[in-house]
Amino acid sequence: MDKFIPFSVRHGYVNPEEILKMNYESMTDELKVRLWNFVARLLQFLGEEQYDLFANFSLKIWDGFFHESINSFIASYWEEDFEKRFFKLEWYKVYDFIEFLYFLLKSNKKQFLKPFSEKINQILEEEYAPYRMIEGYITPITNEYEIQTIKEAFKKADKYQPVKEHLEKALTHLSNRTNPDYINSIKESISALESLANLILNTSGRTLTQIHEKLCSQLKCPEPIKKQIKEYYDWASKEEGIRHGKITGKSTIGQAEAKLFLVQISGLVNYLISKSSQGVKND
Repeated sequence: MDKFIPFSVRHGYVNPEEILKMNYESMTDELKVRLWNFVARLLQFLGEEQYDLFANFSLKIWDGFFHESINSFIASYWEEDFEKRFFKLEWYKVYDFIEFLYFLLKSNKKQFLKPFSEKINQILEEEYAPYRMIEGYITPITNEYEIQTIKEAFKKADKYQPVKEHLEKALTHLSNRTNPDYINSIKESISALESLANLILNTSGRTLTQIHEKLCSQLKCPEPIKKQIKEYYDWASKEEGIRHGKITGKSTIGQAEAKLFLVQISGLVNYLISKSSQGVKND
């Protein structure tokens, strides 16, 4: 099905760019309503199909997210109670709530994760929100190519747990809506690349400076990619404090740099894992 573009947008009565701005560090009523409608339908489905799981979910939401006494929870009134509290949430707490549900599903219903993320992203796109869900985190990344690059890196890094852990930390620092840590996001992105290089070469604790030549030689990397790996690492090493996750004084490093590093490093992770899986022999 082709993407539906409403009459009001096609004829210029509604400007998507203006709505994007309204949804940046804020949330339109329309977006909040659609997110709630989806969450309510999901919980209704669980209540009808798997009541024990629904009861478990509901109590965890009541206790773990809304921080209400379990003695005050009445299962038959969950929708009214949840809805009242949901619509009082600040915009960033709404996204916290969506993430909370994702990780509940991850613990109990992993087969729901893909359709859950896809529907959330569909709503975010249709309501012109400047965020997308990636691996359970609402992130300020909306470009489809960038999203798929990061998702692919997480999938490929399943066999390289330290790499995945660094990428997840980078994504978490970038996605923090109340206190984003762009410096540490870049640090973790670089650490993911460095960790992968050590794993591929079966070394430990070596820096990219020490092993990048051997890595690129073993994997027969083209010169531009070899240069890219070195330049990213060199920049992070020379920019005061980045590789240690701390910069003294005022920093010019922001969301744009952290996003760039996460996307580009994810691309390099995808490339290096693909090359290493081709069975290139060690020197």
